[in-house]
Amino acid sequence: MFQRLSILLIILASFGCGLQKPMPAGTFQNLAQAIKNPLAVEVLYLNNQKRKELPTEIRHFKNLKALHLKRNQLRTLPNWLAELPQLNYLDLGRNAFVGFPVMVLEFHQLQHLSLAGNKIGTVPEAIAQLKKLETLDLFDTYIEALPIAALQQLPNLKQVDVRQTLLFKDEIGPYEIALPQVEWLAMPGCDCNTPKRKL
Repeated sequence: MFQRLSILLIILASFGCGLQKPMPAGTFQNLAQAIKNPLAVEVLYLNNQKRKELPTEIRHFKNLKALHLKRNQLRTLPNWLAELPQLNYLDLGRNAFVGFPVMVLEFHQLQHLSLAGNKIGTVPEAIAQLKKLETLDLFDTYIEALPIAALQQLPNLKQVDVRQTLLFKDEIGPYEIALPQVEWLAMPGCDCNTPKRKL
C-alpha cells in the first residue's frame, strides 16, 4: 500500500497536479514575509484585506514596482507612498475612493493605473503629469467625460477602459479622433445591468 501511494505521489508531482507554483522572485502576498527582506520586494499583493489605510512598512520597499490593493476599503493614500521611486503598476480597484486620489499624480513612473469600481466622477487635468502611463482603468466608475487635452500629453497611453461608466460608446468619437493610438473600451448605449443612468 505504501509503495502504491509513493508511486502515485511521484506521478502527481511529475504532472504538477495539486502543487502550488512558486511565486516569481520578488513577489510577495504576505506582508510579514515581505518585511523580512524589504529590498527584495518588487511585487506586493494586499488584495481582499479590508484595509482602511496602508501599513507604513510599505515605505521601506524601495524596489517596489507593482502594488495590488484591490478590494480593500481605502479612501485616501498616504503622502509617503511617493517615496517609492520605481512604482509603475498600481491597482486601487474596488476600494472606497469618492474622488480621484491626487496622490497618484506623484508616481511619475506609473504605467498602469486601475481605479475600477470606485465612486470617481472626474479625472483631473493634472493626469498629464503621468508621462509614462500606458493603461488607465476606469471600469465601473461614474466618469462622464475625460480631459482630452491632458490625455493628449500622455505619449505612451495605449488603452482606456470606460465600460460601465457614464461615458458611452457613441460618445467616444471625439476621443478616438484626438487619440487614435488609444484603444477605447466602452459600453454601447445605456447598460441596463448597471444602476448608472444619464438623466
